[in-house]
Amino acid sequence: MKSIFKRTVTVLAYFFVVVFIYATVQKVFDFETFSNQLNVAPQLGSYGAMVASLIVILQVLIVVLFCWRKSRFFGFSITVVMLGIFSIYMAVILLQKTLPCECLGIIKGLNWKQNFAFTLFLLLIGVMGLLGSAQERKKK
Repeated sequence: MKSIFKRTVTVLAYFFVVVFIYATVQKVFDFETFSNQLNVAPQLGSYGAMVASLIVILQVLIVVLFCWRKSRFFGFSITVVMLGIFSIYMAVILLQKTLPCECLGIIKGLNWKQNFAFTLFLLLIGVMGLLGSAQERKKK
């Protein structure tokens, strides 16, 4: 049972490694567009470029944290906080009548509602990983 539990946390960590590498590469290769999209977000104003850089840095940090068992708890923690903030941002945008762009998301082609559902799914997986890695930490 213990090895299945450890494997599950490891699989979840590597799942996020793949997700964040993919998302980061997308953002880096088209950073100007990503930054401009954040600049037009009314909640961010002129801080779009700074937020874009911060997001890329956080995603790289998360990937690094997930690569070592001892730091996975922190990787899951940052992931849950980041996805939680992003989910709240998306919920606020979805409650407005007009959407700022059709430019959002890891998977191109998803609309805002589909992307919101996908983000909540990722958040749920992140919480599962966080709880699992917290249990691993307690046992040591």
